[in-house]
Amino acid sequence: MDRLTKLRQDRQTVGGIRRSSAEFLSRLNFPPAIDDEATSSVLARCLKTIDERREAILQREQNRATALSAARRLREATRQKSEIDERFRRATREATRTKSAIVKADKIRKFARSLSDHAISVRTDIVRQVFNDSLNAVWGDLFVRLAPEEPFVPIFSLAEVDKGPVEAVLKTRYRGKEQGGNPKAMLSAGNLNTAALTLFLSLHLSTPPLLPWLVIDDPVQSMDEIHIAQFAALLRTLSKQKDKQVIIAVHEKALFDYLTLELSPASEGDNLITVELSRNAVGQTAYQTDVQTWDPTRIFQVAG
Repeated sequence: MDRLTKLRQDRQTVGGIRRSSAEFLSRLNFPPAIDDEATSSVLARCLKTIDERREAILQREQNRATALSAARRLREATRQKSEIDERFRRATREATRTKSAIVKADKIRKFARSLSDHAISVRTDIVRQVFNDSLNAVWGDLFVRLAPEEPFVPIFSLAEVDKGPVEAVLKTRYRGKEQGGNPKAMLSAGNLNTAALTLFLSLHLSTPPLLPWLVIDDPVQSMDEIHIAQFAALLRTLSKQKDKQVIIAVHEKALFDYLTLELSPASEGDNLITVELSRNAVGQTAYQTDVQTWDPTRIFQVAG
């Protein structure tokens, strides 16, 4: 009896397994099992098919992940390409501007070179016109008048060159006969100042003046009384010959008084205006002006 019961249970179990197998076959869209097909064969066939489909699904998932990664890389590559294209467009525009700037720079460079050549040419012409024998003659005459005992006379010499500007070289010569050395080596400090002062006067006399004035600041600081008297006489002569108003500034009261005496009106039409600056008790600048005109009776007053 127990054995019969167990057989019935086993039969029910087998039947349930057969029904489940049939249901699996139906869900998997497999052909139904035939009557004499063993349950183990059906289950093995189902398991094999499930494994195959699982592998196919896993492969599809892997392919999907690969496709998504490729899509992301494609989007990133597309973005980078857009950025590169934009940079390329900017670089192209910049290259165009650079080429245009280079063309303009070349034009400016050519113009600057032409302007420089023209400036050198004009400067050379001016140097030749100013620093010539005429200037040397006037300069030498004025220098000798103020420094009659000095054997070396300063001059300008033009160095001839194939290209570039012509330079006026400062030299000395021995009373117009032999070439000397550099004025710094040949002249004393006092005569160097005399050379500078007479050069200023020579340039003023050798070029067309723009203003009827001759302004000199403290010109006799290194001169003795004899040279100061000679310089005053020279200024008086230049003022007469060139019809110039001479303006002199000095910083010493004794020299101021001395020049006032030396440059006092000596002939009809002469005038002398002196302006003496000082400071008052509160530190303010004060000035005193005196105008002297030609007075023929003054000679007799001084003689008396």
